Amino acid sequence: MDNSFFIDKSCGALLGLAVGDALGAPLEGMKPGQITTLFKKVTGYIDLKQFVRKGIKTFRAQGFYTDDTQQMLAVCDTLLTHHTITPETLSAQFKTLCSVECEYAFGVFRGSSVFFRRSMTDLINAVPWDRSFGETAGCMASVRIAPIIIYYYNSPHLITPKIIESALITHKDPIGIIAAVLYGFFLYELLGSSSDSHPDIPSILSKCEYACENAERYLASHFRFLLTQSHADGLTAVRNFIPLFISALRTKDEQKIEQCIFDYASHFSSYPLHKITVPYALTLVPLAIKTFCLNLSNYEASVYNAVNRGGDTDTHAALAGCLSGAFFGAHAIPPHLTEGLVNMRQIKLRGEALVEQHHTSFIADLFDMELKLTQYETAQLKKFEAGIKQPKAQKAKPAEYSSDPNNEPIPSKKKKLDRRKYEKEKSIKKRRRRRDKTIL
Repeated sequence: MDNSFFIDKSCGALLGLAVGDALGAPLEGMKPGQITTLFKKVTGYIDLKQFVRKGIKTFRAQGFYTDDTQQMLAVCDTLLTHHTITPETLSAQFKTLCSVECEYAFGVFRGSSVFFRRSMTDLINAVPWDRSFGETAGCMASVRIAPIIIYYYNSPHLITPKIIESALITHKDPIGIIAAVLYGFFLYELLGSSSDSHPDIPSILSKCEYACENAERYLASHFRFLLTQSHADGLTAVRNFIPLFISALRTKDEQKIEQCIFDYASHFSSYPLHKITVPYALTLVPLAIKTFCLNLSNYEASVYNAVNRGGDTDTHAALAGCLSGAFFGAHAIPPHLTEGLVNMRQIKLRGEALVEQHHTSFIADLFDMELKLTQYETAQLKKFEAGIKQPKAQKAKPAEYSSDPNNEPIPSKKKKLDRRKYEKEKSIKKRRRRRDKTIL
């Protein structure tokens, strides 16, 4: 494969993820109707300072990504520093990023989930990674693995072990781990495909099914003692879903595909599912793949579709954006999206370094880079909250009486008897004036 071609697609994957994350961050938790009411249709970064007092619950600075991208960057720097990734090296990187106290954030991580914070708290308290909290089947493992696929692209036999080892720090539920394998190998196929023609989705997913089966065997033979399954059939849940998913995708009916995802995920979820856009690996990972597959016109089609769906908008758009960026390449991401993204140049440098497998002096220290952004967003958040808490200006109460052009007091409409009497006297005076005018 041509090196420049692969660099463009690799940078596209990382930038595509970060752009999707930054687009969706201000909308996280909103319903589609709320998004439509406030913003009509989101097609760019939102400045939430213009929407004080309009139902915005979580403030995010314009063009800022969240912990989804930050975890991906942590994986990048671990690979570039150690030339490998293990639970120990990635745990150390995460602990460094959590080593400072920032208001409204966990370390430098912005918008992190309660599950991630519990895992990191254990690591900070010197709990070994294999005993840290990981009872989640969420999407964190999937959203951060793009650098692993790029770095080990020419050594595909190492991809599955490295995805699993990077996931085990925060995931002990096999559903979340195997979903990351499905997503990783789907991304792997897109990195090697040309955007001149539509990808063969059924063929790609069939290869992913085989990769998931290998991952199940590896996980069971090496780490079964670590697993905490939320469902008895959790180990094979992702692989068994793929044939159903392929059949649903062939219909190209969005409603049928989503119903297929929702019905299957509801059977395995440990809590009742009320919508498909929750951060559960069996809903959001297939949903992101579906979003990519049904929006192949250009890069932005998939991320705009994801952010306007509501729910876990940042993770959904990050996963879909990564796939779309890998397929179309960095050059296909619109300039207004790349130029409005913070640290765009640093993310692109990391993409290039992963392909070359060489750390360069131009790459800034991740801790310092993210700390500045987190401190800036905290300052902006305080200003935003001050605007919300500021009491609204009280409307002046209507006067009991106003004056007509003849300086006669006019009773308020609320005083019905006085108003009726006034209107009657006004009519009598008007008739008298007409009579007097006729006589004259």
